[in-house]
Amino acid sequence: GYAGGYGYGPNEGIVRQVTVHREVPVAVPAPYPVPVEKKVPYPVKVPVHVPVDRPYPVPVEKPYPVPVEKP
Repeated sequence: GYAGGYGYGPNEGIVRQVTVHREVPVAVPAPYPVPVEKKVPYPVKVPVHVPVDRPYPVPVEKPYPVPVEKP
């Protein structure tokens, strides 16, 4: 352009864009089960059963009025 490359000029608005899409064939094997082992970082000599109360009661407060200022 005429302004030292700052985007001003007669030919700055022409843009050409081309997008090329290609499919790459990749062999995907059939899914298979994988065993998952979780290791305990320390030895457990006697496992202890811990009771868990379910469902756990949760107090839910009733809605309360909120003042809203309207202009």
